[in-house]
Amino acid sequence: MSWMPAPGRRDKLALAAIVAVFIVAGLLYSVSSPVLEVSDEVRHYAFVEYLAAGNGLPIQDPANRGFYEQEGSQPPLYYALMALLVQPFDRSDFLELAQFNPHAMLGRADTTNNWNQLIHTGAEDFPWQRTTLAIHFLRLIGIAMGAVTVACAYLLARELTDAPWLAAALVAFNPMFVFISASVNNDTLATALSSLALLTGALIIRRGLTLRMAVLLGVLLGCAALSKASALALVAVIPVAIGVAEWRRGKLDLARLAVVVLLAAAIAGWWYARNQILYGDFTGTTMMASIAGPRETPPSPGQLIGEWGGFRKAYWGLFGAVNIPMDEWIYVALDAMTILACAGLALGARDWWINRAVARKQSGKELAVLMCLGVLAVAFAALIRWTSITLASQGRLLFPVIAVISTFLAWGVWRVAQMGRRTTDDRRRLSVVCRLSSVVGLIVALAVLALACPAVYIRPAYSLPPRSEDEAGLPPDVVTAEMRFGDGIRWIGYRVDSNRVEAGGEFGVTLYWQGLQPMPANYSAFVKLYGRGDAQVANLDTYPGGGMWQTTRWAPGEVITDHYRLRITDTLTLPSVLRMDVGFWNYETKEFLPAFDAAGQPISRQRYEVAGVAPSPISNLRPPAAAHLSHAAPISLTIVQQDGALVVRSRWLATQDFGEEFTIFMHLVDGSGERMAQADGPAAGGDFPVRWWRTGDVVDDERVIELPPGLQPGDYTLRYGFYRPGDGFRLAAFDAQGQPLPENALVERVRLE
Repeated sequence: MSWMPAPGRRDKLALAAIVAVFIVAGLLYSVSSPVLEVSDEVRHYAFVEYLAAGNGLPIQDPANRGFYEQEGSQPPLYYALMALLVQPFDRSDFLELAQFNPHAMLGRADTTNNWNQLIHTGAEDFPWQRTTLAIHFLRLIGIAMGAVTVACAYLLARELTDAPWLAAALVAFNPMFVFISASVNNDTLATALSSLALLTGALIIRRGLTLRMAVLLGVLLGCAALSKASALALVAVIPVAIGVAEWRRGKLDLARLAVVVLLAAAIAGWWYARNQILYGDFTGTTMMASIAGPRETPPSPGQLIGEWGGFRKAYWGLFGAVNIPMDEWIYVALDAMTILACAGLALGARDWWINRAVARKQSGKELAVLMCLGVLAVAFAALIRWTSITLASQGRLLFPVIAVISTFLAWGVWRVAQMGRRTTDDRRRLSVVCRLSSVVGLIVALAVLALACPAVYIRPAYSLPPRSEDEAGLPPDVVTAEMRFGDGIRWIGYRVDSNRVEAGGEFGVTLYWQGLQPMPANYSAFVKLYGRGDAQVANLDTYPGGGMWQTTRWAPGEVITDHYRLRITDTLTLPSVLRMDVGFWNYETKEFLPAFDAAGQPISRQRYEVAGVAPSPISNLRPPAAAHLSHAAPISLTIVQQDGALVVRSRWLATQDFGEEFTIFMHLVDGSGERMAQADGPAAGGDFPVRWWRTGDVVDDERVIELPPGLQPGDYTLRYGFYRPGDGFRLAAFDAQGQPLPENALVERVRLE
């Protein structure tokens, strides 16, 4: 006898609670994502709009994509139904809403700005009107379809496992599933219908095929296949599994099986025949891939495996235009849960093998499990094919079988929780309570995650930049720039998150803009960073506000606080100082706005030194017990005489942080102390000035001391150290015993030939 409580009122209440929380989460996701921003939503809705306008089914052509682009290749049931539902709405402003952000970072899970693929305006604000209202209405329909899927997952898992509410939770609290459900997307209908078909198939296998159930299953399979091509996996597997179950039962009725297949074919077959006639591919996916963007070469198995990271992220939560990820630790935790579930499934498979004689008496359940495994295998194989012809390694494409996936995950987790359940001592009851509590804790954690994602990840990605009426409240450490671009943009200044960054790391900067007058166009800002040798190491083109606050929305006099994080290339020569250049340009005309100083005089590009980039400081490196300066010590010094000059190569270890600029001086003096030659200048030839040095930095410097003509061979002294260029103040110099050196200069003997 199972140690878990028998299904009853409590399970029903648990399911009702899970569905209720799912609906609340769906509403949060719906209002958190700007309209048409959810993955491909703008293309899905464009297909709805195309049919709502009275057009027939599109014929796909890569040379004439239509506004719906690749989504026009999708089976049409969802779009036709939604087209009927939006008829009462005024949707005349759709194309005004569907203005694309030219700087959008689509599919970039590493981006730090421009998550928005569209330009958004106040026309989308609450209270919703026109197309915005229609889209939010369709999102509600999607949430309702998602709730159907959650209920189906519960009922399917109840037929197969002892943890149906856990399976329902793994669907309802999957952040990506909630995100897609709360959108205009044919996956919502396809997933609900597929889940209903899977549930119906399992019920038939367990209890027998009646004519009524045959009709229901045929309609569900046909409608699912007419909603999304991936539902063909169900059509290929479920009737076969039912036929085997009926044959084992000794009640095989080919006529009823024919009803299932013929009804499905009658509902959806015409669509696939049309694809075969038009495109030579009954699924239509080849044409769809050619529009979405085919791969240049088929991927190898190793490449597909390498895309697993993005695949699993897009199953659990990769929001926006596949560019807003959750924190990495969340994926790791979900991976751990998946591994735990797989271990539980392996234990379950072992138990089945040991007790296979008993399992044969429950052949209905066994065949239902095999049906689910078969559907999952075919769906996964179809996804691999799709991924092999276009860049689409997205786990969310398996959502039509999410009820199956979640059932198996729940089964595996529950099997692990059952370990040790046969204990007979007095601690058995406490052990059961602990195991139940751990699973309930998992459900609560998933619910918290699903509810938190809109506030933690989605809303911040689309938030507007802070704005103020004037610059009185700006931080005191803002570095003044005072530049004008064109007639209407003032750059007040900037502040950096840190004046030290790493190669391959991120540089954070806040820019402060002010609109001087209404803007006639949406101007793009650029931020460029340069390293050693004037090599560009980072570049950002964007509408202000991270893409969300276009210049046409600026109010005259308003000060905009605009924060960015730029990723620094890991190929720049180190150490180096970063120099920043900022400006504006017109994306449509490709013309740059002229720059002026505060007095209105034309100026050229300005490059501001904003940060230093160096190898990681060497914390355990100690200078030799020799002469040194108060803030730095020479690690090595080599002097080579060649072509009438001394080439001096020095390596320095910073022993304290520098907060101001110093110049390296090197003076060659004779025996009487008279200066014969010198070479003063910024460290590292100006590529890494001293003010950027931090404790532990190791910096190489090379300079050439030109010897005066006629200088006699003999013994000389090189005096060197650091001085402040403003007032000539020298850093204190000490000998090996810590005693001050004359003139605050280190010395090195030199023999001239």
